[in-house]
Amino acid sequence: MLANFRLALAQRLRSDGHDVTLVCPHGEHTSVLRDAGFDPVHWDVARRGMRPDRERRSVTALREILDDLSPDLVQAFTIKPNLYAPLAAPEGVPVLALFSGLGWAFGDDAKARVVQAALRPVARRAFIRRPDVHLATQNAPDRDRLVAAGWAKAEQVTVLPNGIEVDRFLRPPDKPRPDTGPLRLITACRLLRDKGVTELVEAVTRLRADGRDVIVTVAGSTDVGNPRTLTDAEIARMASNDGVTFSGHVREIEGLLHQAEVAVLATSYNEGTPRFLLEAGAAGLALVGSDIAGVRRAVTHDENGKLVPAGDVDALVAVLARLDDDRAEVRRLGDAATARVRRDHNEADVIDAYLSWYDEVGVLPKS
Repeated sequence: MLANFRLALAQRLRSDGHDVTLVCPHGEHTSVLRDAGFDPVHWDVARRGMRPDRERRSVTALREILDDLSPDLVQAFTIKPNLYAPLAAPEGVPVLALFSGLGWAFGDDAKARVVQAALRPVARRAFIRRPDVHLATQNAPDRDRLVAAGWAKAEQVTVLPNGIEVDRFLRPPDKPRPDTGPLRLITACRLLRDKGVTELVEAVTRLRADGRDVIVTVAGSTDVGNPRTLTDAEIARMASNDGVTFSGHVREIEGLLHQAEVAVLATSYNEGTPRFLLEAGAAGLALVGSDIAGVRRAVTHDENGKLVPAGDVDALVAVLARLDDDRAEVRRLGDAATARVRRDHNEADVIDAYLSWYDEVGVLPKS
């Protein structure tokens, strides 16, 4: 998370004269943080599972780290650090917690409701009982869900945009979108059942059975330990279909984006503002996504893409068929997607929004 999505914020704070320490489990991305000039502190916390004894040890370990660092401010990301940082931070040290999406714990199935209810007392202790805790989400419905679930007070939560390094993803002049040939689709996500990969592959298979030359690349890897992850057998079965390629995890996805014309995220997951759609928009791809709150932050129907009901393969097939028939519309939507990302999701502007949030709640010490 820190290496992929939050490094630019840390670098900006450091360039403004602040002493920034990154705390995270050490792993495959630790070298990226070190290459950027940070010396990350290892925190032993599991991404998955809620075994009480292990989670208590994680909170204790974080408390010891923070006692040693004596920070003026703690900024947390993702659900466990968001919950545990307020429990571990010394009294009087403000904590800011960003929910980039609420994930499966705020889903509609019975298991999600049980988990949400089980975590409510922890959330109330972490968020509501501390006046120096401030929360942010990436869309208003997520803010409203946190409040409705009893996790936070409305006045604690603000909505912040998501952003990307736009210039990195712009389509180079030597890779224009073709007017003919196969309609090339791409999706990139963790390979979870509720990310819509199965539905997209089914849609492509049906389109090809109708004689359409539509192909898709699926970028991403499974999420070991997540009960919703696709199995190797399921992936192999989908990859055996003509026109379907699974590329695995791709760290620098812009190369794949520049080979495609349409980006699809057929998700039913509780997204914040999907970074993949922002990156694809910057690359000039027409965007197709599920008509859910987080996706609507990136896609406006008929403006820069198309929205379809989550899980509705028939609707997805129909939209993709229309785009296959109208490459001028694909170009128009792609151009609009680039303009929108430039306007609303430029990383430097988003970081400015974060710093304005810090100023608004009065938590950032003077450098």
